[in-house]
Amino acid sequence: IGVPAGHFWDECDAAVAEAVRAALARLERAGHRLVPIDFAEATAAFELWLGGGIVGAELFAFLGSELPEWIPILDPNVGRRMEAVARVPALELRSRKAAFAQLAARAVRRFDDVDVIATPTVPCSPPRLDEVTEPERYRAANMRLLRNTHTANVLQLCAITMPAGFDALGMPVGLQVIAAGMRDDL
Repeated sequence: IGVPAGHFWDECDAAVAEAVRAALARLERAGHRLVPIDFAEATAAFELWLGGGIVGAELFAFLGSELPEWIPILDPNVGRRMEAVARVPALELRSRKAAFAQLAARAVRRFDDVDVIATPTVPCSPPRLDEVTEPERYRAANMRLLRNTHTANVLQLCAITMPAGFDALGMPVGLQVIAAGMRDDL
């Protein structure tokens, strides 16, 4: 089991990190070998994703062709993202897609020495509704909540989350297990 430092643990609430590390320790006591690994592609993918990514453009294209009547009734937070991606030039989207593909090709090599990679699923407790009523606060919370799980998606990997314990608010904490693409069996 590869355990990366950095990205997945950055901005991680102490109680979340503690629950995940305790789950990893239980796995180690059960006979699984934990191996510290570098997973720089996760950080690079997150930075590329923050710069715009491609998922929003793909969703906008799908909605435009398959469900155009949904576009005017989208949640305002999603609607604003759709308006923003509608203005991104095709060449830029193509460049982003190529950059993600290059990162994915490098990321799959991380599994040469480990079967899976384990991380916290989400680095923090869910926000209260009154903490995300303003669009900018919602966006910041959303980015933080998605920072760990987006990695498998954009790097063409697969992942699952398993219960690992509870955070300081008594909310469930997940242990994310990532495998190479098409290796769901692991």
